[in-house]
Amino acid sequence: MGIVTPQIYIMNVFRSFLKIILDLLEIAFIGIAVFILVYAFIGQPMQVTGDSMYPTLHDGDQIIAEKVSTHVTSLKRGDVVIFKSPVDNVTPIIKRVIGLPGDVIYLKNNKVYVNDSALDEPYVYGMTFSDQLSSLSPYIVDGNSYFVMGDNRENSRDSRVWGAISNNSILGKGFVIFFPFNRIRLVDTIYSMEHLTKVFTNVIGEIKLTIGDFAYF
Repeated sequence: MGIVTPQIYIMNVFRSFLKIILDLLEIAFIGIAVFILVYAFIGQPMQVTGDSMYPTLHDGDQIIAEKVSTHVTSLKRGDVVIFKSPVDNVTPIIKRVIGLPGDVIYLKNNKVYVNDSALDEPYVYGMTFSDQLSSLSPYIVDGNSYFVMGDNRENSRDSRVWGAISNNSILGKGFVIFFPFNRIRLVDTIYSMEHLTKVFTNVIGEIKLTIGDFAYF
């Protein structure tokens, strides 16, 4: 039976301690990488400021904006989207898609007409009017652009003022309200089970690829 000297004992303890530290650092590194991936490419929390999307969204609502579906499916009329402000190209703004590329939009008797058909908009609060849009009517949405409006039509600066927004400015789609707790719900019923399945399948795929890359290294 060999004799364990104090030096060998200390060295063994140091090696065990170092292994634990390295394991913890590896776990932390993978966790941070996954968090960055989720935040940058999959979804991130945001706070609604103002009442331009009332009653769908209230001032102070905390929501998750998901970023996957805008890359795997086309935007549809009625989607709630987050995009960079066309004024400063920085501030995130949330509105609802009203017009798609190539659509012809005009207002008549406080209703929105798209391609000569009045939109059914059960989410709208207040009267829909705008001197700016009226002066441009009919408004033709450019390719790769979207015409957006707030649900609270009398208290929203939107495409009636700035015109259509570029697809490149879109950051994601409003997915779920998670706070306050009494308002937890999906942002919109646009999210069908088929749509949700596509989103979550892509999310799981992205996470697996990331973990696989780190395992490889």
